[in-house]
Amino acid sequence: RHNLALEIKSKLSWLAYTNIVVALSAAFSLYTAFIFMDAEVHWPSLLSLFLVTFAVYNFDRSSQSKLDKINHPERQNFISFRKYLLYISIASYAAALIIAGSTELRLMLLFPLVAALVYKYGGLKRIFLLKNITVAVAWAIPITFIPVLGESSMPTGLALAFFSFFAIRAFVNAVAY
Repeated sequence: RHNLALEIKSKLSWLAYTNIVVALSAAFSLYTAFIFMDAEVHWPSLLSLFLVTFAVYNFDRSSQSKLDKINHPERQNFISFRKYLLYISIASYAAALIIAGSTELRLMLLFPLVAALVYKYGGLKRIFLLKNITVAVAWAIPITFIPVLGESSMPTGLALAFFSFFAIRAFVNAVAY
């Protein structure tokens, strides 16, 4: 019984530490936005956002930082394949851009990458709340506006309401986690 519990914990940790759960959450958020905005679901967009989210979060985890060692020691010890994360991230992001197809969708998928680069190399990781706002906006933009890409009659108020909802949700998640 004890071994089963450890095995389950190990599998759940793997899902969490490899960011699969975060990537699924982004894809499901986008799916929700398509449904609530009454837009036709574009399946390549869902897969592309999943891959971009997976890539961006693993890119951040590909290097060890002193803060991560202090704040998340179990996660840092768990990721024994860290040296491969950068390559996995690049391959995932490239696959997302290929799957995306349209230039407009590719531009939407740049927001999380740009935010990750500014976050990691621009010093935002150390600035109280600004880092959280950047993360929130970087994720709210594609989740809100990808469904709008193919819809010429999308009400602006609805899109702004969804942007506010997803930005606030992402901000709370960034602060809490």
